[in-house]
Amino acid sequence: MDESTFLSQFSPQWTHPDKLEKILVQREDLLAESVAKIRESILTENKHHLLFIGPRGAGKTHLISLIHHRLQTSELTDHVRFAWLNEDEIATTFLKLLLLIYRSLAERYPTIFSRATIPGLSGMEPLAAEEKLGQTLLCELGSCTLVVLMENLDSLFRHMPDGELLRWRAFVQNHPVFATVGTAQTLFDGVSERTEPFFGFFDTQHLEPLSVQDAGLLLEKIATLQGKIDLLEFLQTPTGRARVSAIHDLAGGNPRLYLIFSEFLTKAALNDLVRPFEEMVDRQLTSYYQERLRWLSPQQREIIQLLCHHGRPIPVKQIAEGLFTSHNSITGQLRPLRDMRYVNFRPSGREVLYELAEPLMRLALQVKETHNRKPLALIVDFLRVWHDRVEIEKQLAQCPLGSLGHAYFQEALARMDSDQPNLRHQIWRDQLEGAEDGPCDDETLSKAQVLAEESDESRDWIKVGSIHVAREEWDPAIYSFTHVLEQINISPEDLILTLLRRARANYDAGKLKEAMLDFSIIIQQPEVPVNVLVPTYCFLGLLREEFEEFDEAIAAYKKVISLPGVKGELLGVAHKNLVILYRRVGRFEESMDECAKLIESNQVPPGDIAWAFCVRGMAYGFQGNWQLSINEFNGAIKSPEVDVEVLIEAFTYRGVARAMGNKLREALSDFTAALELFEQTNSGIAKVLNYRAFALRQLGDVEGAIMDYNRVIQLSEAPTEELAQSRYFRAILSMEQRRYEASLDDMSQFYLLADANTLSELTNSDIGSLAERAVSLIFAHTTDPQRWLACIIELLPHFSRFNSLSQLGEALVQHLPKLAESLLNHAAYDAWCDAWNHGCMALRQGEQDYLEIPLRMLGAGIEYLKTKDETKLLILASEERKLLRQALKLPPET
Repeated sequence: MDESTFLSQFSPQWTHPDKLEKILVQREDLLAESVAKIRESILTENKHHLLFIGPRGAGKTHLISLIHHRLQTSELTDHVRFAWLNEDEIATTFLKLLLLIYRSLAERYPTIFSRATIPGLSGMEPLAAEEKLGQTLLCELGSCTLVVLMENLDSLFRHMPDGELLRWRAFVQNHPVFATVGTAQTLFDGVSERTEPFFGFFDTQHLEPLSVQDAGLLLEKIATLQGKIDLLEFLQTPTGRARVSAIHDLAGGNPRLYLIFSEFLTKAALNDLVRPFEEMVDRQLTSYYQERLRWLSPQQREIIQLLCHHGRPIPVKQIAEGLFTSHNSITGQLRPLRDMRYVNFRPSGREVLYELAEPLMRLALQVKETHNRKPLALIVDFLRVWHDRVEIEKQLAQCPLGSLGHAYFQEALARMDSDQPNLRHQIWRDQLEGAEDGPCDDETLSKAQVLAEESDESRDWIKVGSIHVAREEWDPAIYSFTHVLEQINISPEDLILTLLRRARANYDAGKLKEAMLDFSIIIQQPEVPVNVLVPTYCFLGLLREEFEEFDEAIAAYKKVISLPGVKGELLGVAHKNLVILYRRVGRFEESMDECAKLIESNQVPPGDIAWAFCVRGMAYGFQGNWQLSINEFNGAIKSPEVDVEVLIEAFTYRGVARAMGNKLREALSDFTAALELFEQTNSGIAKVLNYRAFALRQLGDVEGAIMDYNRVIQLSEAPTEELAQSRYFRAILSMEQRRYEASLDDMSQFYLLADANTLSELTNSDIGSLAERAVSLIFAHTTDPQRWLACIIELLPHFSRFNSLSQLGEALVQHLPKLAESLLNHAAYDAWCDAWNHGCMALRQGEQDYLEIPLRMLGAGIEYLKTKDETKLLILASEERKLLRQALKLPPET
């Protein structure tokens, strides 16, 4: 035996610790934490007792072997003594447990713990022997900590009476020199029940099965350890990783099975491996699992045996049929089997599939049920999953006729040639079920790709394409669907399905002409199902609209409506698309007729009826017929099962209609109802807040309006036009409250946000009103000439951006009477004029020209205000004097 590469499958303590370190996966952190806790137990008075729970083959012995190995350092040598008990030994009393511990210590430390101690106890009363042995152990232990390594602790507790357990717990508690590292197959009452002596005693950790990634890493580490470079490279390819995932389905994440399978991957001769392996399984596993089966009822044992024979997860119905009993009867038996961890279950669509929780049980039972050296089914399945047919045939040719290796490869080949599905492909398909329902990871996609390339079946390529669609990877999806369409023997069903999916992928990729071609091919196929025709015609309608082929788009939507049996959401979509398209092309009466059809239909979702009411309500609102508009929105609000988005729209625009009809309090109620429907901040809420602020302003609630404007401004995702509107009206309200600094800031932000359309919508007249407010704001908020100049320089570029400098100049001249009404002195008049002249110099030369005349008129007007001498106006041309006299409210010249 080569010690450098030997890996024991059933007794990890026989494997060199360095090798165990090299193949450790998943549990690195758990190992480090456990070593730290026992180390603390050795060096301090804080003692820890660890218990690792996991089924056979879960890696418990591997873990405690490494804990033991890492603690054997020179630093700890003088502070610790280890007693590693044989996992098959049973103690029915505390005295017998002490004997096992002392015997282990005497074998390991013969110079400290005397081998003569145990024979010297012969003939003594049990309690006296227990007392003497305990005192001897403590005396010889001295100041050291005793670390007891105990496997199958559940079995020990099962055989030891409660009174003896109490004596054990009391001894450990009274003499705090012990630390424990234990393992158990399952969590047992002795440590989990509150009434038991050892409740709360152990720090319990459940060992999770290996994930697919952990399993792949374990096989890679074994290949590296054994120098199998070709195998290592293969394991790191997409195909290798996919095959590991198939093996994972057989192994169920059990580390021991991966060690077993690794032997079949790294050994050249199956002959030299199979017989000792079978004998080891028989010797190590079968008695344990047969004992576990004896704990079950007859029907529960039948379920376990049936699952063993199937080897794959199966539904309750199949179990019931296989055992010729009722569904309810099997369901009642599966529940305790799940609780006792005999079976696992996993959902698959509407069904629940069951399988053995421990694959090693399947292996052990197969050993006992296999006669005449018939190959073990689990190993045959492994060969079928891992190897291709060519590889199996090659191995079969190399095995001597009549050998065990020949029998295994021949059985694997026979199952490949039977009418059974390809096992590897079937496992992958089960694992990939539902993968296209949402964006999956790269590993899942890679597995689907490997499956499709191996099988070259339409369903697998369709799966790959669908996964790409879910990941929004349009070009690879289109490639996969195209590969299906190029197959010679494609079925009509797959042809139609693939065309539909490729068309959708083309549509989402923006390849509209290609999408239209695919949709057009679909409707030309014979016997296309209605559930395919409906979305096909809907998409054709959308595509025709994109290319402005409006008559063809209308015809497509009408085709959907005319198809037999069409109802529900898709029928509603067709009607709604017609409503929108008719409005787009100016056919308003037909749009309203289509709304009426929706409202009168009993074949569409109620939400679509509410939507139609909303459309008609807005149409009547555009016509200024507020009462009819309100009536339509009433219909939407009263509709059953109305979508929240539609309900928000109905409340909002009914509020607008009521406001326009001077029903402000009712409008305010509608806007508030709409706002209460928003669960989180989004773009729609800003519009409603601005509407409500308008109603509040009209009702004289200035503070309430400002609060709503504040909310809009604080929204992180409010549309720019809504932010601009809130800034503008908050500026107006602040100015009315003489909060000039705040008003000026809002007005400046408004100019940054607004565009020409926004300006027009807000003023409802022209940009001049904004200019007037801007001039008034600059003048009113301060008397500091430098601050005037800063504000002018800040606002002038905005008016330039909107080509409205001339309107600003006009507003500046019209503001002269307010200058006269102020309490400013003549020096301040001059400073006001100077600020505008200096601010104008910041504009480009061409832009300054727009303000040249207004600034000249401003200067002349200020000279008049200071002197009341009308001759000061004669420096202007006659038309300029005429405009200035009007602004100053002077009579016409005579």
